[in-house]
Amino acid sequence: MFPYLYLVLAFHSFETTLVVTVENCKANKGKIYIALYDNERSFMKEAQAIDKKIVAVSNNTAKVFFTALSPKGYAFVLFHDENGNGKLDTNFLGIPTEGYAFSNNAKGTFGTPSYEKSKVLLKQGANETKVKLN
Repeated sequence: MFPYLYLVLAFHSFETTLVVTVENCKANKGKIYIALYDNERSFMKEAQAIDKKIVAVSNNTAKVFFTALSPKGYAFVLFHDENGNGKLDTNFLGIPTEGYAFSNNAKGTFGTPSYEKSKVLLKQGANETKVKLN
C-alpha cells in the first residue's frame, strides 16, 4: 500500500502546474473567464485554446489552477464577466467596459499584445503568476 502512495506523490511532484492570481477585480460578483494557449498560431482563437476555465471572484480576486502542463511557454487571456452574460462587454467604440488582462500583464500598442509579449515560461513543478485587470 505505501509504495503505491509514494509513487503517486512522486508523480505529482513532477507535474507542471500554473496558478494564476487575478487582482484588481472591481466587483465581487460575476466570474473570470480565462483561456490558455501554447503557441502563437492559436493565440486569441478561443476554439484553439488548450484549456479554458471559469472561476468565481471573491474578495476582489480570483485564483485559477491549470494542471498537467508541460514545462514550456504558455500565454493566457482573461476577462471579468461582471454581469453574467458570458461575454466581454464593450462600449460603442469596441473598448472593453469590463476588466480584462493578458499574461505577463502584457499590453498591446494598438490592439492585443503578441503571444511573445504575453508568454510565461513554466518550469517543471509549481508555477505562479499574478495579473491585474485593466
